[in-house]
Parts: sequence; C-alpha cells; structure tokens
Amino acid sequence: MSGSLDTRLPPGARLERYDIVRFMANGGFGDVYEARDTRLDRRVVVKSLRAKAAEDADIRARFLREGRLAAAIEHPHVVRVFDVIEHERGDAYLVMEYLNGRDLGEELATRGPLPVEWLCDVMLPVCAAVAQVHDRGILHRDLKPANLFLSVSLDGEIIPKLLDFGISRPLGDRAEHERTRTGVVLGSPRYMSPEQLEGSRTPDGRVDVYALGAVLYRCLTGALPYQHPGDDSNVEHFTVFKRMAARELIAPRGWRPDLPAALEAVVLRAMAFDRDGRFGDARELGAALLPFASHAVRARWEAVLRRHERTSQDVTPALFDTASTVPLPTPPVAPSCTHRPPVTSS
Repeated sequence: MSGSLDTRLPPGARLERYDIVRFMANGGFGDVYEARDTRLDRRVVVKSLRAKAAEDADIRARFLREGRLAAAIEHPHVVRVFDVIEHERGDAYLVMEYLNGRDLGEELATRGPLPVEWLCDVMLPVCAAVAQVHDRGILHRDLKPANLFLSVSLDGEIIPKLLDFGISRPLGDRAEHERTRTGVVLGSPRYMSPEQLEGSRTPDGRVDVYALGAVLYRCLTGALPYQHPGDDSNVEHFTVFKRMAARELIAPRGWRPDLPAALEAVVLRAMAFDRDGRFGDARELGAALLPFASHAVRARWEAVLRRHERTSQDVTPALFDTASTVPLPTPPVAPSCTHRPPVTSS
C-alpha cells in the first residue's frame, strides 16, 4: 500500500504484511492503529506519518529516527519496535508491540496523587530503562507521564514501558538545539530542564534525570512543576519559565505534607536547576528511590541500579539550597489541590 496518507486507514486495509484492525488514536502528525501481523499472527500497533507531514524533512527524519532508535534498544521496559516502513510517495509507518493498559498520566488523572510505594515500584524499572537508553548513547528528551505506559500482563502484573522516541537524539549531538528554526520548543516544557529550555548547552543524560524528577513531582503531589496555588490548567509557559528562573518551585511536601522528607529530597535533587546538582545518571536516581519501593521490587532492581553507584549517594535535605523552593502560603491549599487536584495537562 502506498500513496498520500492523509485519510484514515479503514479496517481491513493491508499495509505490506499488516492488516489494519481498528483506529486507536490520533497523533500530531498521523494516526495510531491496531493491526495484525499476518506472518506471525500477532497483534501490533501501527503508527503512521501523514504524507503532508512527511513533506517536512525534519518531521520525517524525527519520525523515522524514533523507530530506528527504539528498535536498537532491547530492554523489557522499553516499547519494542518491530518494523519501519517507508514508501516512495512519502508515507511512513512504525510497527510496534501492542500493549494493554494505560499511561501514567491517565492513572494520575483517575486516582489523584499516587501512593509512594506504588509509584516507586513503577519508577525503578523506568530508571533502569532510561539508564540503558543512555548506555546506548541516546537521550530521550521527552519523558513525561503520558510517555510512561503501564502495560498489564495476562497475569495482571504491571510492566512499565518507556514510549515515544520521536525527539530523541544521540548523546553529545550538537546538530540540533532544543528549539527548531521557527523557535518552537521540542518537548513538553513542564518536564524540560532549564538547559533544554535555554537551548544554550549541549544536553546530556541529566536532562532526562530532571524529567524523571518532574514526573515524580507530578505524580506524588498532583501538581505540575512550578504550579502555584490559584493557577488554572492554562497558565502561560512564560509564567512557568519566569518561576523556574527565579527558583520558585514549591517543595513536594508543600502540596502533600505526608510525604517522607527523604523522598522530597530525592525529587528536589533530581530537579536541581543547575545540572551539576542533580543525580549524575538515571541509575543513581533509581538507587535513591530504592528505600521507598516494596521489598520485592527493591530486591529485583537493587543490583542493577547500584551497579555504578557513586560513593556520594546519600541524599539529605541539607544538599539543597533552601532558596530554590518556596513554601505554600497561609492559608494552606484547598483540599482539592492537596488530595485530588483538578486534572491538568501532563
């Protein structure tokens, strides 16, 4: 099948060896479908790139790079890419494993701020997966709750999966800044590190460490990074950037006082404004989360996450510049923000 893919593929359409079963979701530049691999008789997901989007060389290159980078990573907690299909007339497709479940952002929207042990059980394998991505010389650059999928196995086990390598880059690549030629920020600003937003420094693995910290912040508190009381879900990015520059981050326990102080310290270190103040890599962050995970999950991941542990692993609140966080004002935040905040963009 080839041609201009600017209309939705109907059920029964054949894409090489893949039969389209149903439309699943619409993406920014294409659509996502359930399909059947006729050769291996298995369910797969087909992600399309519309021909009009493919006319943009940068968009097409990012889309195809997503498939090739993800296919090169073999980790049980990274989504598997089986095939990359290109057609001469511009259509392009990625074929990926089919997952049952929902993403972490949907889980948060349903449950509100998540239990500490449950979340750390999810984040340990995610940290291990991000570490392996970095070991392969790749930065993800768009870690957020929507890109962490909670796949559910046939026996009910939750298997976190790292998704969406669409704006990934090789480590140390100076060929592309975070902003495109038109000044559009590539990524999700609420989870992006200061150096990504500035675009003035070559990013390294600590941009993903920051994003993991921002995911923890969001999922533990229900608040977005640099959200302040009274904000609505459409607070301008300029306001967020200004607060970031002023280091006006409300500490996690300002939103949720029951959080352990030591866990708050881990989150704040991961989100340090200066990247030299963060954990050096994703394994180090994962190792710092080990005490808060369940015994079974801690036993499973401890050896992996402590493989390259630094001698200066211990995290205490004294490591942080207290001026970098701001307390919530009095009176305290309304219960709707403390326990089940309004759903905002993830």
